[in-house]
Amino acid sequence: MTYGEIKTMIKEYLHRDDLLAYIPTWVKWVHSFVQKNKIFRYQQCEFDPVTLDENKNEYDLYSDFTFGGVTTKCKKIGHILIEKVADGTRVCELTKKEYPYFEEAFRKIMNGNTDYPVIYTRWQNKIRIMPAGTSDYRMLLLGYRELPFYSNDSDSDYLSEYYPQLLVIGALAYAAPFIKDKQDAEYWQAIYKDHYQMYLQEESVILRGQANVPK
Repeated sequence: MTYGEIKTMIKEYLHRDDLLAYIPTWVKWVHSFVQKNKIFRYQQCEFDPVTLDENKNEYDLYSDFTFGGVTTKCKKIGHILIEKVADGTRVCELTKKEYPYFEEAFRKIMNGNTDYPVIYTRWQNKIRIMPAGTSDYRMLLLGYRELPFYSNDSDSDYLSEYYPQLLVIGALAYAAPFIKDKQDAEYWQAIYKDHYQMYLQEESVILRGQANVPK
């Protein structure tokens, strides 16, 4: 999104005259955030790939976990159940109840190149993922403290095109801890919460990369 598009959108969702003076600052912040999204993602927590076995349907997931510069060895981060749905596609589900650092948990199915063909559906604290193609995939778990809809660059492109308001408001919600006025911060967090719920209702399944699976 361009600087002008972001500014227009913030003004559209801003209903407090006392915050109008902050628009230029917020527009710059969001624009910078969108441009540097990839850098932000990799500053969050990443986990080692897990190879999915065709004949195995249950995994405990462990990984060395780095958070705030501190590495914890062999931390159990969850339990994965693999099941086959009617069309033979395997669905992976992770429950993140054991891991207190997470606001959300995301998994990506990788096929060894730069494309991540994957479909996911999200319900409450569970995320179900369907890999597109063969079952020989590596799985990378990415955790985010904020902005749960970011998992790769194509997500940002998708949201920019179809849900730009969520992208902008989400960025402002993420900025909330840095906004000194508590009321201002809560304002953007509340708007983000409302719009994220609408987003989930409208689009429970998102196509990513080369995935060719119908909604």
